[in-house]
Amino acid sequence: MQNDIKALQDYCKQNPLDHGGAESVMEFLYWNYAENNPIDNQKIQNSFAKLRRQYPHLSLEEFDPIFTTVSGLCEEHERLAFLEGLRLGVTLMTELVNNPSG
Repeated sequence: MQNDIKALQDYCKQNPLDHGGAESVMEFLYWNYAENNPIDNQKIQNSFAKLRRQYPHLSLEEFDPIFTTVSGLCEEHERLAFLEGLRLGVTLMTELVNNPSG
């Protein structure tokens, strides 16, 4: 396994990744994930419709800041959960590599 890790490290050194403005590789992975796995599914649409129904007295222009804030919160929650999942995976992999016998 050490040979495989070394080969991957060498490959990464020879082929540096363009993070596309992301602050880290993990951020880059998240933005690629989010781009290819949009959250605009039926459950999300239903939740936003429910939120809209809670404010029937507001015009769409008045409701827009609420929608924008909630959308931002949802996106940030998803991003943090994704990054934490990556951290957990890296921790698990490190433990397995450093202590293969368990």
